[in-house]
Amino acid sequence: MCEDAPGLIWCPCCNELVTTEVKYVPGCSAWCTCVLLFCGFCLIPLWMRRLQDAHHSCPRCREKVHVYKR
Repeated sequence: MCEDAPGLIWCPCCNELVTTEVKYVPGCSAWCTCVLLFCGFCLIPLWMRRLQDAHHSCPRCREKVHVYKR
């Protein structure tokens, strides 16, 4: 399983078998790249999914179960 793709897990909070929901959030990699590209293209890394952290949560109880950081 890829760490930034939805996965099948047993939720530790509601004890159900679920496929996680993934929300992508700009992480350290995106912000560091923005700082390095301080010219007019500096905001592009904030929209690139491969530079964003993946926050996995349970679709039933909405608890965060894992964060994959880049």
